[in-house]
Parts: sequence; C-alpha cells; structure tokens
Amino acid sequence: MHIILEIKEDKVSLLLKDKKKIVDEISWKERLDLSEKLLFVIDKLLVKNNLKSSDMSKMIVKYDISDNLTTVRISEMVAKTFNFSKIVD
Repeated sequence: MHIILEIKEDKVSLLLKDKKKIVDEISWKERLDLSEKLLFVIDKLLVKNNLKSSDMSKMIVKYDISDNLTTVRISEMVAKTFNFSKIVD
C-alpha cells in the first residue's frame, strides 16, 4: 500500500492506493498553505483507515504545475523524507 500526493493547478489530493485500487482519498483546494496542512492530512488519512506509516511502502508525488513552486518542493521533500524513513526503519 502506498500514498500518492497529486497536485494540480488549484487542487491537492492525497490518495491511499493498494496495488491498482484507490482505497481512500482526501482532496482540498490549494491555498498556498500546504506546509501547514500536509502532515495533518496524511495522519488523518492513515487514522481514518486504521493504518500506520509503517503499513505504507512509499509515497509518490505527481504534479502538473511548475516544479519551481514552493508547493511542489514541500511535497517532494515530505515524500523523500517519508521514503527515506522506510529505508532507515
């Protein structure tokens, strides 16, 4: 099972995916507050589905906006840190 973070022009979606099936999704309108919301929403998604971060295999970021935007940079850093913790764990 893994987490996919999708960023589109004005929408952010956090998907919980098991193989090819989407198990759950939380979406919200991007208001340049991703740094304040992202970790909270990840935790909310996991708790809602009775999961722990250790149950996840990885986090993937997908976006269709410029990779120079802070939103993308924050997302990629969170995903890299999450995925690195899987290696260290």
